[in-house]
Amino acid sequence: MAVKAEELKSIPEEAAQIKLPVSDETLSQFNEDQLWAIYLALDRAAKGLVKELGQADKVLAQQFYSYGKRKLGWV
Repeated sequence: MAVKAEELKSIPEEAAQIKLPVSDETLSQFNEDQLWAIYLALDRAAKGLVKELGQADKVLAQQFYSYGKRKLGWV
């Protein structure tokens, strides 16, 4: 399956949207196991993706982890 040029152009735009903060209200809808699973998946993905998307995933992963630390006592 070939990647279209317009899809590649949208990656920086999508990455910019992903970097927007996630509200505590949204994060509170996940249980602790879900938060950990999402954090781990995003953190692992951030290490292997294109630079812009990887950085955006890393920011999102950090938001999930910070929420877990604040609200659930993660260390």
